[in-house]
Amino acid sequence: MSQHIRHFLSFFALCLLLAACSSEEVDVGRSHEVSLTVLSQEYQHKDVNPSVKALPAGFALFQPTASTAIDAYITSAGTSPTAGTFTYNGSYWSSDVMAEEGRTYQLYGMMPKSALTPVSYAPYGGNYADGAVLTLTNVPPVGLTDLCVVTGVKQGDEEHNSFSLLTDVRLGTFEFVGQSARTGNTLFLLFNHILASVSLRMRIVPTSLSDYSLLRTIKLRSLSLQSEAGEALSATITIERNETGAMPISNISWTTTTAGTSECLTFESTEGLALTTDYQDISTAYLAPNMGNLLLVATYDVYDKKGNLIRENQRSENKLTQLNALNYGQRTTLFLTVNPSYLYVLSNEDLDNPTLTID
Repeated sequence: MSQHIRHFLSFFALCLLLAACSSEEVDVGRSHEVSLTVLSQEYQHKDVNPSVKALPAGFALFQPTASTAIDAYITSAGTSPTAGTFTYNGSYWSSDVMAEEGRTYQLYGMMPKSALTPVSYAPYGGNYADGAVLTLTNVPPVGLTDLCVVTGVKQGDEEHNSFSLLTDVRLGTFEFVGQSARTGNTLFLLFNHILASVSLRMRIVPTSLSDYSLLRTIKLRSLSLQSEAGEALSATITIERNETGAMPISNISWTTTTAGTSECLTFESTEGLALTTDYQDISTAYLAPNMGNLLLVATYDVYDKKGNLIRENQRSENKLTQLNALNYGQRTTLFLTVNPSYLYVLSNEDLDNPTLTID
């Protein structure tokens, strides 16, 4: 009979505040039934509405999608570190991680696992009890994936539901102790984002400022972000354990591993999205902080009000200096206004490069 848990059975849905088990037959007194709640830290500018059941300040419940996976790294004094995975199948989380009753563990990790593999883990200062150093490779400077790392672990028990323990969840603690099946293991995982987030909204100049939209329709075909920081980066993330509840991420350093220019296509439409004089949500992207030299590239088609295509694949480029100061875990929204040519040129061809202003 094995003295280790082969699988974690979830008692309630995993909740991420950027995130199970069939147990094989083991000695009854040594088996572990583990449930997991994942919390991800909110981006700094977003307000968190009060919940009927209190959540820790600045966190929100995460709703995973099927096949969402967390890369987990579990260590314990006297044992070799074990790499594992928590995977959500649409109803509950399962895991291949093993834990032994009575043993103290440290758990570190990141998500989504599918985005970056492998992830390298090393002990902070030579001891995982003090923290860990994570190294992520092949990170694009700009992408569509929200990368997060574990910033805290909270242990409860099976007598509490998934909300009642959340008020004292604390950053900077990564330990849990393997419990018996009678007591149960309830783990709350806290996550924080290691990228900055930018949401793009777009409109055509209002009719109060121009009559262009009364005579022409601009359809957005694509929107992309280009970076000269390189085609791929590596990130070294230092996580220090603490007892104060302070953010344990003490440093994130970025290194270019593949030189060149990278491009992230954030929006694409074959038919084109007709821009209106009101702002529309276009896309959200995630970027490594302080990369600089970001370029926004948009392509448009222009139609008259009878639906005739007047100009095709018009291209507009704008430098996004506004994003240079963003740090990890911060979010901003760019409001983009397309300012087309003046009315007097409508009798001729429209301008090849409509002006784009950024508020």
